[in-house]
Amino acid sequence: MAPGLYVLIVVIFYVLYSYSLQRLCRRLDIKPLWLAWTPLSTILIYKAGEQAWWWFILLMIPYIQLIALFVLLIAWIKIFKKTGWKISIVPAISFPLMVISIGASIFFLVMNFISSSAPYEMAVNQVKNNPLVFEQFGKPIAIGWITTGNIETSNDRGLACLQIPVSGSKASGVIYVDAVRQDGEWKFRQLFVTNEQTNQPILLFMPSPDYDGFLCFK
Repeated sequence: MAPGLYVLIVVIFYVLYSYSLQRLCRRLDIKPLWLAWTPLSTILIYKAGEQAWWWFILLMIPYIQLIALFVLLIAWIKIFKKTGWKISIVPAISFPLMVISIGASIFFLVMNFISSSAPYEMAVNQVKNNPLVFEQFGKPIAIGWITTGNIETSNDRGLACLQIPVSGSKASGVIYVDAVRQDGEWKFRQLFVTNEQTNQPILLFMPSPDYDGFLCFK
């Protein structure tokens, strides 16, 4: 899915939520209406549900936020009782959908960034063309889409520590990638694949025995 589509989905839910909340608050005479279009819009929900506005602040505090969420639920129940479901249902549903879409968009954008990076593509290419991987995992080799780890770059230097799920017709496992970028060029320090069934690694690239520097995977 193109990154622009993620942004479009978020914008649609944002407009739907903000407009419907503003309409709801206008009917209940809750002000200021412009808050409906800002990250502070939850204040309007608390006020419309006859709760103190400062519950919004407690939403930012770990553990206490659970109480604030419960109070938010009470606020929505009171709003439904005052206005009926027809006018309240749209902001009530579009708000969690907007939050979910924002979280999902960030997640998929990060996954797209990682999967299009040079160390990721180099590692996947090595694994998909290695006879030992074919022998243990079988064909075809499939790459999972939830990659963990991180990539850091600064000018022409960088570091990538990635764990990429992989599977074949015989087994599944994880590709471990430790790569550094020097003078704009990525090079492996470690590249190996573990088989979940045997726990035996397939070593594709390892540092020399006398290397004593930092490694992503010991």
